[in-house]
Amino acid sequence: MRKKLISSYEDFEREYRDVKDQITDIDVYEDIDFPTFEMMEKVKDNLACEVVTEEQNIFKYKRSKTIKILVASILLFVIVGEFAVLKSSFMDSFNITKGTSQKKLEDKSDEKVEVFKGNDLSVYEKAVEEFSKKQGYNIVKSSAINMNIRLPKTFDEFINNVNIGDTLELEKINGLSKQFGYDFKKYLGKKLALYAVNIEKNNTNKGLLITLIYNNNIVGAWISEKDDLQNIIKTCKENDDKNISTQQALDNAKDFIKRYFNSDETMKNIITKDKETNYVKPTYELKFEHSTVKVDAQSGKVIGYDTVNSAKSNKSLSEQSLRNKASDYYKHLGFPTEFENNASVINTDGSICADFSQSIHVNDKTIYNPYNSVRIILNSDGTLRGIVSFYKPLIFTDKSNNILISEDKVKTYYAGVGHDKGVSNFQIPKLEIVVPNNGDLIYSESYMKENPTAVYSEEDYCRLAWVAKGSDDKRSMMLYIDAESGEVIGAAAYK
Repeated sequence: MRKKLISSYEDFEREYRDVKDQITDIDVYEDIDFPTFEMMEKVKDNLACEVVTEEQNIFKYKRSKTIKILVASILLFVIVGEFAVLKSSFMDSFNITKGTSQKKLEDKSDEKVEVFKGNDLSVYEKAVEEFSKKQGYNIVKSSAINMNIRLPKTFDEFINNVNIGDTLELEKINGLSKQFGYDFKKYLGKKLALYAVNIEKNNTNKGLLITLIYNNNIVGAWISEKDDLQNIIKTCKENDDKNISTQQALDNAKDFIKRYFNSDETMKNIITKDKETNYVKPTYELKFEHSTVKVDAQSGKVIGYDTVNSAKSNKSLSEQSLRNKASDYYKHLGFPTEFENNASVINTDGSICADFSQSIHVNDKTIYNPYNSVRIILNSDGTLRGIVSFYKPLIFTDKSNNILISEDKVKTYYAGVGHDKGVSNFQIPKLEIVVPNNGDLIYSESYMKENPTAVYSEEDYCRLAWVAKGSDDKRSMMLYIDAESGEVIGAAAYK
């Protein structure tokens, strides 16, 4: 760190302003409450009084004392700035976490940590629900999408020679937001929470409402047009915050094991993940002696369980009894009440896999979302064997979902990905929820010749699509055709 000798109050004032400006530029400082500049000003005034006093003394030892005071003051303000950056990890080391109802410095007793359920997310939900009602809308159940984003610094910011603001049409979106009374221009460059929900009025779907939230207050709101949310996710998404500490995750996992298995296992290690392939939220994965438990790092809820020892029992429940047991576990574990048990499979060993999924209603049909679902796995005697959670947000504006795909159009799509010979054996396209991918490019011979190093990749969200299956003289393939835009958004091989 640079140290600077200061010999006058003017020098001190100039150096203080410089340090303060540096602290102002710290990226994360805007998102915390401590320390405040008001507190810094008080410290500075006290130090400045000593500077003025010492200026009047010309003796060498007095001048040395002044220098020491001023160097200490600069150190103080730099430390204050660095403390602001390190605050979250510092507090976490003492288990003092935003959104908890208890502050726990040591865990030398058997007392359990209470997880605070009224975290920031519930504040977002309430704010958006109140706003929707004022506009005359109701929120469609289980349609919420929430994440952290950082907006570009300007409406026409360039990143890697790409005009991000223009790609997102931010200025146009801000114009739509102003119609609801929110101008988010002053929040450009800041970290915000995005909360989106489908809305309806008089039992008629009215689209996707997107809101921007800063310090628990709505600062932007508009009804989505075209690909707003997809583009924001691709361009502006940041890693979501972890609302609970590692200690809380451990306590919740131990409580789960004790409650459902009456066991006290020793934890071997814990892994923090910002997202996984099928669960794009931050998680803690805790490995114990005989099992692995996954905890959502935002809600503190147990969302995954796996054991190395599958219980064997001579007792076997009926299929209906197992389904009822799976539903009971699902409810007791606190998963979304709006999800429906849409599929149950009995395995050869008598165990059951029961899926509970988000659903949407389109054209008088119910379509289930396998990418926002929970799978409960029970042994044949009804004991819990495993839990698997899936989460990729469904982006569905719900405005133009009556696109009919003709056979000629499907042939055109197949030809576009290099399958231009003998396309036949078409099945009637079906509406399904899929994850967009670049499979249509990977399966294209012409594309791969030009891009031999290209690899398969998926998006972090899902869409409603027409799944069109067909085959040619080389392979069988299904194309994903977006039900709202009519564009190809991926492909996959099938047998």
